Amino acid sequence: MSQENLQQPADNNRLRTDTLAASVVILMLVTVVQRSVGFGRGILFCRWLTPESLGQWEMAYSFLMLAAPLAVLGVPGSFGRYVEHYRQRGHLRTFLRRTTLWTGVCCLLATGLLIGFARQFSQLIFGSEDWTSMITGIAFCLAAIIFHHMLASLFTALRMVRVVSAMNFANSLLFAILSLGLLWWQPQVSSLLIGYGVACLLASLGAIAWTLPGFKQIEQPQESLAQYEFWGKLLRFAFFVWISNFLAHLFGIVDRYMIVHYGGLTPAEAMVQVGFYHSSRLVPLLMVSFADLLSSLSLPHLSADWESGHREQVGRRLNFTLKITCLGMLVFGVCVLWFSPLLFQTILQGKYDRGMAVLPWTLAGCSWYGIYAVAHNYLWCAEKTRQATLPLAVGLVVNIGLNLLLLPIWGLLGAVLATAISSFLCVLLTLLLSRHYGMPVGRGTWLLGLIPIALGLGTFPATVTLLLLMPVAIATPLIFDLHERNEIRQQAAHYLAKLWPPMGRRTMPTPPTTTNRPLRVMFLITSMPVGGAETLLMNLVRGMDRARFQPEICCLKKPGPLGKTLQAEMPVHSGLIQGKYDIRVLPRLWKLLQRRQIDAVITVGAGDKMFWGRLAARLARVPVVVSALHSTGWPDGVGRLNRLLTPWTDAFIAVADTHARFLVEWENFPDAKVQTIHNGIDTCRFAPEDPKPIRSALGISFSAPVVGIVAALRTEKNHELFLRGAQQIAHEMPGTQFLIIGDGPRQEILQHLARDLDLTSPVHFLGSREDIPQLISACDVLALTSHNEANPVSILEAFGCGCPVVAADVGSIRETVVPGETGCLFPAGDTEAYVESIVSLLKDPALCHRFGNEGRRRVQRDWSLQRMVDGYQTLIANLYDAKEHRGTRSNAVYRLQPERGRGSGFRGSTAR
Repeated sequence: MSQENLQQPADNNRLRTDTLAASVVILMLVTVVQRSVGFGRGILFCRWLTPESLGQWEMAYSFLMLAAPLAVLGVPGSFGRYVEHYRQRGHLRTFLRRTTLWTGVCCLLATGLLIGFARQFSQLIFGSEDWTSMITGIAFCLAAIIFHHMLASLFTALRMVRVVSAMNFANSLLFAILSLGLLWWQPQVSSLLIGYGVACLLASLGAIAWTLPGFKQIEQPQESLAQYEFWGKLLRFAFFVWISNFLAHLFGIVDRYMIVHYGGLTPAEAMVQVGFYHSSRLVPLLMVSFADLLSSLSLPHLSADWESGHREQVGRRLNFTLKITCLGMLVFGVCVLWFSPLLFQTILQGKYDRGMAVLPWTLAGCSWYGIYAVAHNYLWCAEKTRQATLPLAVGLVVNIGLNLLLLPIWGLLGAVLATAISSFLCVLLTLLLSRHYGMPVGRGTWLLGLIPIALGLGTFPATVTLLLLMPVAIATPLIFDLHERNEIRQQAAHYLAKLWPPMGRRTMPTPPTTTNRPLRVMFLITSMPVGGAETLLMNLVRGMDRARFQPEICCLKKPGPLGKTLQAEMPVHSGLIQGKYDIRVLPRLWKLLQRRQIDAVITVGAGDKMFWGRLAARLARVPVVVSALHSTGWPDGVGRLNRLLTPWTDAFIAVADTHARFLVEWENFPDAKVQTIHNGIDTCRFAPEDPKPIRSALGISFSAPVVGIVAALRTEKNHELFLRGAQQIAHEMPGTQFLIIGDGPRQEILQHLARDLDLTSPVHFLGSREDIPQLISACDVLALTSHNEANPVSILEAFGCGCPVVAADVGSIRETVVPGETGCLFPAGDTEAYVESIVSLLKDPALCHRFGNEGRRRVQRDWSLQRMVDGYQTLIANLYDAKEHRGTRSNAVYRLQPERGRGSGFRGSTAR
């Protein structure tokens, strides 16, 4: 069952999802009110309870937060990742039924275990068996919390943030009313346990009563879902969620347990110190709770983008969220520091002076932990669950070690410092791991990740840091890039318009288009076989923002394998031309563009599609006409007829700066109309992987040197040089294996040449493959021996996988393969130089590794898929805006910056 199919009844059955923007707004509004209630409640707890009783409540509550997710083995924690997965496949009802049963059984077992071993748990939680009677109340409270957390996780995963917010608000308000009433009657920790358990239960029952009619309308699955398949997938993920939850909650309470069990204090003295610590965390925990909620509500949205293939968008959105989170925490922390004397000396009547003393570093630690809570979502989306547990595990070990070292020296301050330092370490490791698995971590994110240090230093340093940072963030690209600053301004203007319409009208920017629907963009190509340019086009249309653009594909001939793949995702038209001189293609194209109400036509490549596509677009009065020339020169030059249509073309897209110079100098296109948009790859898909599985599948030894080439088997790719070089390399380095990845018309000729050169054993003709990232990761070096190239995708894919490249020095390859930094270049056709470059790299694995790492760093920075998609989207929107808003031609909108000297010697071809 598709998401669209589910969305229509969702309005009727109360399961309507909220957008991410709406979710954030709801979260902020409700959190402010809810946390205000919680803050007032906490203040009264501090006033009415002694530090010792407050410490007991802190230990009991911390244990409940640790035990609740552990008791259900992490299954509800996996909802955010897999509810959308099973929902889109029509198995939501099955998912809910099975996970609910699992949670209920685990809950019964956990509460029974608590009651059966009450004395042992009393010793663990409070450091003494004197509070055994309290364990029964903890068991009841645990069951209610499990029930509440399961529902909250489910509604969050369903993106029903309004329901989650209502639940949490009701829980907070009921807890305040019940607990304060019970404390007035009996001022004991057991009153708080009863109040919290009843509040969780009532809030959960209210949410069920509201949503039950909607759940009843969920369709029955069309086919059964095997138990092994279901639980095998879910529990593998849930296990690491369980480990992560255990580490996270243990990390959150280990400092208090260290105070109780290793602080050298009596149980009563330890509870007093924990009470002081609780008072210092009273306000900073608001930041942590907000970050946890933001993390949980954003995960389903990020997961939906990931499932849709927009993986680079996940990294970009998460980077932006992290920056906003860091700045928000700094602002909040500075305000807390300024108002801390009022809180501790006036409101809390001076009872918790030691809590005020450690407040700055408590704020710093909570800020870092909140940043970590948001940052680790990338690893969950990428299903790197095992790696996601590493930062917490390392942070926990460091926290324990620092507590053992600092507790005897500085007491409570030592415990707080230990937690702050280990929290920062968690953030650092999480960002490093996320970057390793494809998330581009910007310099603004790194810089803001250090900012909580200013909070730990005190009020004045934190205030100065904030005053210096805000102008930098607003006015320069050091923190936020141009796209992020525009988004901030647009969102601010949007909500300002809602609050104050006159001001909103003055500040709202002019929309980029005049249409109230997404721009319909038609990409025109001959066919879509498996090739470099065709794969780029498929990735491009998949990555376009559907809120702004609606892409369609038109294949003049057959759709090809990639076109057939895209037919399930968007309109794909084909069969409009029957032969080279079939002039009937013009009225067919004209009718198609008219019927589909196309706003922009982009021809992909030269030849017939470039001519007929642009001519039909002008006859159909399409506002924007662009030609993307992924290849020029032999064998696909721009003919005389195509040059005649230059005045009717708004822009020509080059794939590299050298390519752009060639279009101006050799193809005679106007300089003002040529725009460079570099090719890009999905750096999440093309990422370093373990080479052992694919090598084993190919029958290649783990220690054997491997050289690969990814290119269509066509004349211009010069596979003959690759094979003759392989003969010499195999002679100099016996055991070397060679992978030829790609298909084409010259396969039989090349296989015959391999037999003549006695290379049947070391050379593997693999044809077209879907597992190219794995195959590249199995190579020590990737080669490209072409006679001519533009900006070949295979080089970018190799860099994405951390593989160095040896390539012929043709076209714009020098822009990507930098000798001595990312690989080696050799003169085109020079077999001896090619062999020398390959052998030198194979004999120096450390150099290979360094080149590969640098290549991946550069491809993440300059040649990512999202940068390419953004380039196309910006070009289309600006050209359309120039036509529709100002009524002017857009000839001068784009102009290449580099000086274009003659004699570049560029010849191009982009197919693999």
